[in-house]
Amino acid sequence: MLLSIFISILFLFHIIIKFIFLSGYKTLEVIEGRADAYVHTTRIKKWDICAGNAILSAFHGKMTTLEGAFIDYSSRNEVTNNDGLLATLYDHYKYLEQHVAKPMKHNKDQR
Repeated sequence: MLLSIFISILFLFHIIIKFIFLSGYKTLEVIEGRADAYVHTTRIKKWDICAGNAILSAFHGKMTTLEGAFIDYSSRNEVTNNDGLLATLYDHYKYLEQHVAKPMKHNKDQR
């Protein structure tokens, strides 16, 4: 009963809720300006984020761990990113410092 009322309210006000599980799509939402940031807090496979990271970098955006470290794709043995991630097109470190975590100082000067 409550669920049907909730759904009716969503339709009445034309509210769209997106349940998206693809990290590439979430990064694209940032690039196209439909989202300010993409935050991922759990472990994620690097092959799931590398293409989005490359495209974001081409648009001068940044993707780092939640500690501010750039994600290293060179290791064949470490296939997961265990430190979460933040992807933004603008003001990455400002957003990281204010809303997520304290970035590592040495990474702020890179890129």
